[in-house]
Amino acid sequence: MEVAVEQRGAPRVEAQYKVEFSVAGRCSYGVGRAVDLSETGLRFIAETSVEPGSYLTVRVPPRAAGLPALTRLAAVVRCLRLADGSGYAIGCAYD
Repeated sequence: MEVAVEQRGAPRVEAQYKVEFSVAGRCSYGVGRAVDLSETGLRFIAETSVEPGSYLTVRVPPRAAGLPALTRLAAVVRCLRLADGSGYAIGCAYD
């Protein structure tokens, strides 16, 4: 039996919040739902695919009035179609 080896140095934390993203060099814009995050990256679900190697500006809207939005530049490491066909799991590493 093979055991999956975690390749990330930073532990992941489950997350459930809205993310907005735009693909660098294009006017495309999308909305997704964060699934998990760490110090080094983020995984979110979106309806559209994004090519691995693309750079995204990822924005997490503030959760309460008066708080700032979190905005990070991230490189897409993987983009996998969900088994049920409802969207894509996009894994990003912060730049």
